[in-house]
Amino acid sequence: MSGPKRKRDVQVNFRVSPEELALIEQKMSQLGTKNREA
Repeated sequence: MSGPKRKRDVQVNFRVSPEELALIEQKMSQLGTKNREA
């Protein structure tokens, strides 16, 4: 029996500046998530 097939099989990676990372982490904190993939 095989596992479920992924619907999202394309991975996207990108670079951010330290300031942009701080903004992302601030928004994550506001949303109460620690998972950047979310």
